[in-house]
Amino acid sequence: MGSILSASAALLAAVGAFVGRNILAQGDEPNWLQARATAEGLRSECYKYAAQVGAYGGAEALLAFQAARTALQEKASEKGLSSLPDDVRGDDPRAPPDGMTMDWYLTNRIGEQRIYYDEHRARNESGMHVLQAVTIMSGLIAVLFGVLIKTSGYALAPWITTVTTVSTAIIAYGLLDRRKYLIASYAATASCLRRLEELARSGAASLPDLVTRTEDMLQGEHRAWLDHTMQMVAKSPVIAANPKGE
Repeated sequence: MGSILSASAALLAAVGAFVGRNILAQGDEPNWLQARATAEGLRSECYKYAAQVGAYGGAEALLAFQAARTALQEKASEKGLSSLPDDVRGDDPRAPPDGMTMDWYLTNRIGEQRIYYDEHRARNESGMHVLQAVTIMSGLIAVLFGVLIKTSGYALAPWITTVTTVSTAIIAYGLLDRRKYLIASYAATASCLRRLEELARSGAASLPDLVTRTEDMLQGEHRAWLDHTMQMVAKSPVIAANPKGE
């Protein structure tokens, strides 16, 4: 019986290590992060163009818009990414309409983004609570095995390492530190969006001013998110030793 338990512990430890390695060594994650940052940048430029903000308010608005899109796409190309064919139709409800109004922007941009950040903050909070509970339970189980070693004739010592390995893999899968960062970041962004809504509904901001403030704030949040996440990827010991995930 003792040999069976030992063998089972070794097998589970190996599975846990394998899962943890493959969770962390996702070579495509940096590309996905860059692609998302590029998409969000293009999205902001579209709203600025629709509101005729800054360089988009003159006779050369279209040329400036094309130049901004090209710059973002070239930056992505330098990272090894390529764009897909644009299949967005002119009547796509997500696209800013000609003559975009304050009400449309409040509902379809600020409101939509506020709901997104509120929902994802709540989702990450739930995930964090589950991961914290798993961490506590794993620690208690490891302590229990330690106590049983002294009172049992079975070879339970390998299970302490097994529980620790599997727990580490689960935490890696949930990316606990990233969830904590996102909870704080999403809550702050949603709060900023609420203040912008309040400002607009009070009549204290024009549409160009509101769009400028909103898009600059969102782009700042996206840049901070990208930098933070890329740093986490770079600090991962698995990815640092094996950046291609091979």
